[in-house]
Amino acid sequence: MTPDARGLHRRTVASLVGSQIAGGIGTSSGIAVAALAAESLGGAELSGLGQTAAVLGSALAAVPLARLMSVRGRRPGLAAGYLVAATGAVVCIVAGQRGLFWPFLVGMLLVGTATAANLQARYAATDLASDRNRARSLSIVVGATTVGVIVGPNLIEPGATLAGRLGLPELFGPYVFALGAYLIATVIVTVRLRPDPLLTARAIAAPATAGADVPRGLARPQTAGRRGAATEPGARFGVLRLIAATPGARIGVVATAVAHSSMVAVMAMTPVHLLHGGAALSVVGLAVSMHIAGMYALSPLFGWLADSIGRGSVIAAGQLLIIAATVVTGTAPADGVGRAWRISSWG
Repeated sequence: MTPDARGLHRRTVASLVGSQIAGGIGTSSGIAVAALAAESLGGAELSGLGQTAAVLGSALAAVPLARLMSVRGRRPGLAAGYLVAATGAVVCIVAGQRGLFWPFLVGMLLVGTATAANLQARYAATDLASDRNRARSLSIVVGATTVGVIVGPNLIEPGATLAGRLGLPELFGPYVFALGAYLIATVIVTVRLRPDPLLTARAIAAPATAGADVPRGLARPQTAGRRGAATEPGARFGVLRLIAATPGARIGVVATAVAHSSMVAVMAMTPVHLLHGGAALSVVGLAVSMHIAGMYALSPLFGWLADSIGRGSVIAAGQLLIIAATVVTGTAPADGVGRAWRISSWG
């Protein structure tokens, strides 16, 4: 890798670390109170829809954001994701102030876009990476998310205090923090992610299509051309056919779907369960922090285990952990605060 490319890659990773921390704070601070906020507006029977809307929003935003990045580059795609989420935070705040349940769900749907942006930002870390540091660069960005998602849920109590000063219901104060965090993430990627890593990688790789050499040490991106493979006609269906024809890919998709379904189902109701058991908002925030930290903090370890002992073994171990965590958490009494938040971190 040339010195210029190496310096640009380091700047890209550093910028993504900053945006991941800010985006993680925004997402986790909002999701931490989503079930409680939904309950306050629509009742206990509808409380799970708050987090469900955020997950659905992330899924719906994934492909449009990927297509935008493929055409325009990483910077506008990530900035758009965080701006949509900031708009969602505003909608949640207004809905909470006026006691409107369904507009609140719309806001959570938009807030979910930040999760899609955060998930896709990690791949921007690989655009200018070499074969020797690609995995390490991606893991650094994923690890940075841990900082934000631990801090975010612990803003519940400060958020309640802020809400009192702003004349909002206390459960909607964290969305003010989320709004600020999303705007900070937008500024970071807009100002710092220059030149765009994906477009730069394509420009460097372009001579290779004409027979010229790519700068030594810089990996060729897998998508070339102005628009990229993701926007070619039938590309999405081709990917689906490839997954269907690959046993390992099928197992990965099923395992991911099962794990996420269990995780969302349990964590959507955990804050409500704890609060009804007499837990303080600070304890609810701590429980959510432990859960989300478990999602990200150990990712390098499980990546190493997957390479060392095999993907199938790690998937099986993960599913067994989820079953055990669900059984213990599900049987915990409403006043078993310590037991509930300790085991919820296994998710």
